[in-house]
Amino acid sequence: MSEERLRNTLKNKVEEVHDFKTTVQEMFEAGNKEEILEWSGNIEGVGEFEKTINHLGAAIKEFQSSETQAAKKEEEHAAQLREKKYQEEIQFEKAKLEQKLKYEKKIDKKRDQNINAKLPKLVITHFKGTPLPTIHGTNPYKTLEFYESCAQTYNPWKPWAS
Repeated sequence: MSEERLRNTLKNKVEEVHDFKTTVQEMFEAGNKEEILEWSGNIEGVGEFEKTINHLGAAIKEFQSSETQAAKKEEEHAAQLREKKYQEEIQFEKAKLEQKLKYEKKIDKKRDQNINAKLPKLVITHFKGTPLPTIHGTNPYKTLEFYESCAQTYNPWKPWAS
């Protein structure tokens, strides 16, 4: 951006020189030929400045276009990296889903095997005896004494004899 400021400064100076030329023409019309000749000798170098300004403007445009091209290349590179990362994420998700499907198939297969398993037949024997009476009370020692007395009189080998 400093190149643009330099170019603008030079352009302003050239415009000042052109303004001086118009004042010289006014002097010429007024008739001061000696001053005009002295001044015109100094002004001859203005053409070189104009060429330099034009050259500087072309260099600035070229620099800006190269910056634009570099920015475009950088943007394309970033887009390629994003695309590559996106493709990697897609592949990862695909592999993850395949693993999940494989695991679920394995679980389903095991579940099917478990459904066909044969269980042993359970035989429940009926109780053939007298149940002990239940005492509801607040004193646990009395309840314990009662059960102990019942247990001494109960014969498990002959439940009908007692």
